[in-house]
Amino acid sequence: MGTLRKRGMGWYAEVCIRRQRKGKTCRTKAAAEAWIKEIERKGTIAMHTVGEAFDRYRRSYTARKASRRREEQRLDRLCSRLGARTPLSELSADRLAH
Repeated sequence: MGTLRKRGMGWYAEVCIRRQRKGKTCRTKAAAEAWIKEIERKGTIAMHTVGEAFDRYRRSYTARKASRRREEQRLDRLCSRLGARTPLSELSADRLAH
């Protein structure tokens, strides 16, 4: 959760995600609150990549399936096309459709 402080003529917004602090001075309180919400929304998702998500799916679901090999091949192809290091926050419906 972020914190707001009055700083001179503006507002200072600060967010702490996974022990890393980010701060920004904004002109209005509303702009500072909006920045906090956006950073918090991105912060939890942006930390994970496509490769991590696919690995977790593999361990949780694919390992128990009869068609395990085929599904692992599909996941490998999809992961290479999307990019294993791509943050999940950058995935969109357009990119998946492409």
